[in-house]
Amino acid sequence: MRLTKLLRLLALAPVAGHAWAGNMNTRTPPDPNQWLEEVDSPRAMAWVKQQNATARATLEADPHYKPFYAEALAIGDVLLSIGAAPVSFKNLSKITARLAPNSLVTLTLWRDGAQIPVALKIGRLPDIPTDPALLGGQDTWVEALGLGVADTTAQIRSSIKAADEPNGLIITQLRPVGLGARAGLKVGDLLTHRGTKQLTEPSGIASVERPTPEAPLLLRVVREGAPLYIAITGEDEP
Repeated sequence: MRLTKLLRLLALAPVAGHAWAGNMNTRTPPDPNQWLEEVDSPRAMAWVKQQNATARATLEADPHYKPFYAEALAIGDVLLSIGAAPVSFKNLSKITARLAPNSLVTLTLWRDGAQIPVALKIGRLPDIPTDPALLGGQDTWVEALGLGVADTTAQIRSSIKAADEPNGLIITQLRPVGLGARAGLKVGDLLTHRGTKQLTEPSGIASVERPTPEAPLLLRVVREGAPLYIAITGEDEP
C-alpha cells in the first residue's frame, strides 16, 4: 500500500516541477497606472484635477451639502458678533469666556460680501489630568531665545518618540520672531543638551544669555524620534 502511494508521488513529481518552473517564468503584466508615480507631471496633475472635479460635483449634488457648507466656518470668514455682542480683538476672549458649555449660540459672519448666521453648540475642553505622569512641569519662559519650556516625565517623552532620553525639556511655546523660532526650533521639540550640559530642569536654560556670532548657543534637540543639533547665533537665519 505504501509502495503504491510512493510510486504515485514519483509519477507526479515531474509534472509538478514543470508547472512550478512555468510559473516562475511567467512575467508580471506592466502596471497601467505607473505614470501616476510621476506626481508632478502634467498628465498626473490633469488626472488629479479631473478626479477632484468629479468628487466635488458628487458632493455638491447631495442635498445636505449646501446646509452643511453654510453652517461650517471657513478660512476668510470675518466674525462680526457672537449672539447680540459685537466682537473685536480686545473683547473676544471675554465674550467667549462667558459662554456656558452645551449652550447654543449664533455667530454672525461676513462671507462672500454678505452677512450670514451660523449656529454653534459650545463645547467643553477635557478636564486637566491629575496623573503626575502626564502633567510635567510648569512653563518657564526663556527670554533670550523667545520660547517657553517645561520639564517632562517618562510618559511625555515616550509620547513624543523620545523614550530613550533620560530627561529633557519640551518646547511649549515660541515667539514667531524670537531667536529660537528663527533658528528652526518647533513647539514639541525636546531639548536634551545645552552645549555639553544635559538639561534636566528649566533653570539649565532659563537664564541663558542672548547668543551672538562670537558666542553661539548649541542645542541638542530630539524631533520625531531623531536627534539633531541646532546652533543659534543671534543672526537672521536663512
